[in-house]
Amino acid sequence: MALLPGKVSLLDVSSGRDLSAKIVELTPGLARARIDRVWWNDLDATSTKNCPEDRDWKWADIAAQAQGCRDFICVGVSVADTDEICGAMLYQVGAASFFNPANLAIEVLLLATKPTSRGLLLANLGYRGVGSALLLQAVAHSYGLGLKGRTVLRSIPAEATIQFYKKRGFDSHSTEPDGKIKMELKPEHAQSWLRNKGLAL
Repeated sequence: MALLPGKVSLLDVSSGRDLSAKIVELTPGLARARIDRVWWNDLDATSTKNCPEDRDWKWADIAAQAQGCRDFICVGVSVADTDEICGAMLYQVGAASFFNPANLAIEVLLLATKPTSRGLLLANLGYRGVGSALLLQAVAHSYGLGLKGRTVLRSIPAEATIQFYKKRGFDSHSTEPDGKIKMELKPEHAQSWLRNKGLAL
């Protein structure tokens, strides 16, 4: 599995400090102990009454399924000081570009951050930069495979989520019958992002 070189940096919102973190392979055991048994357990009903669809995602099962298929990669963001898993992602190698299906891409299938790091869900943010670090992993893997950084995903139709992806260079392609927005990071935007992070020539 291709991983980002070195560490990624997160912002601890409560202290204003930068924290070191790293991208790790998400195994079923790690996902069960650090996500499924932790992420939603300490939140009250007020915090979770409007929680998104990933409330019911079982990351241990997701990680187990990914282990059985070489084209699927399941990763997490681990905070260096505590080994806390504050974000997780499942992506597929060898998907098709939305704009030009003849071109291969990486597709981000599932992406979630720990609820305490979501500004729309809780006022007391935990970390910032988790989602970006995960996306960058997928883009870097695409680039390393010779796919030029091309990355696709299907966004929920929430304006804040769509804008999150657009700020990182993703373009909207079309809307699916279930309302999800097909989005793609084209090579020129992908490589610009990677160059800014020192990960591409």
